[in-house]
Parts: sequence; C-alpha cells; structure tokens
Amino acid sequence: MLGDSVRDAKLRASVVEFRGTLNGVRGDWASAVRDFEESRELHRAIPNPYGEMLLTYRLGEAHLKLGDPQTAAELLSVAHATALAQGRARMTGRTGLALGQALRLVGRTAEARGFVEASLEAARGRKSDLGAAGALDVLAQVADDEGNTVEAEEHRNAAEELRRRHGLA
Repeated sequence: MLGDSVRDAKLRASVVEFRGTLNGVRGDWASAVRDFEESRELHRAIPNPYGEMLLTYRLGEAHLKLGDPQTAAELLSVAHATALAQGRARMTGRTGLALGQALRLVGRTAEARGFVEASLEAARGRKSDLGAAGALDVLAQVADDEGNTVEAEEHRNAAEELRRRHGLA
C-alpha cells in the first residue's frame, strides 16, 4: 500500500523495525535480528543515515540478548561512532551505554567503564534520572568485575534512589 516516496520508504523501514521490536518483546531475538537487518538495509537504500545508525544500535542490543557480546560490541561501536559524528547526543549516550555493556561482557572492563561513565554524564546532563539509573546499574557491574564491591554498592544504591523518586523501586 506504500508508494515510492522517501516518506513511504521511511515508514516501510519503521514498520519492519516495529516487527523486530515486537519479536524481541516476545523473546524471539533471532527473528528480531532478521527484522532489524532488513530495516537497516531499507534505511541504507533511501538513504537515511539516522535510521541506519538506529538499526545498527538495535542490532547490537539484539545480539546482546542472544548472548553474543562480541558481535554486539562491533555493531555498537559503529553505532556509537555514527551517533557521535551525527551530533546525536541522546543516541550517543544510549549507544555508549550499550557498548559499555558489550565491552564488559567480553572482558574489556576498562574500556567499558569509560563509555558507561560518559553515558551517565550525558543522562545527567539531560536530567534523565532513569537513564542515569541504567548507567549506574552497569557501572555497578563493572565495579563488581573489578573487585570493587564498595563502589558497586554505591552505584546500586544511587540507581535505586533515582528509581524510587519516580515510584519505580
């Protein structure tokens, strides 16, 4: 039913992305990966650099869910660099947090810490308490990996307090 306009092409790509999101919510991450790859290719064909970056990020997240942090780190590294180059502050923070998670899982803890701390600062700069709480959760995991249980507990407590403020704890 969609035509050949750029607007319709973006809508087509978004519909495929939504299907991937739905598959992910259902726990079918392998199908979500296929959908996100298809959507990314549709964005490339338009071309829509923002959409391509967003779907690269979504693919990285899906690979994390599939237990493939190495592939996730590769995808998220591209998404993060692209978000930064595009001047997308919010997406730079989101991709950096996900990249930090992937790097942590592949044992690159020091690198992970840098990306997660930058994401935390970005969330605080946007006054996003929930974004900050998510970054603090990952920082707690990084601190645990480094054997710093005191720091980990501080991050967990700070995250819980932020969630409590919003009635989520």
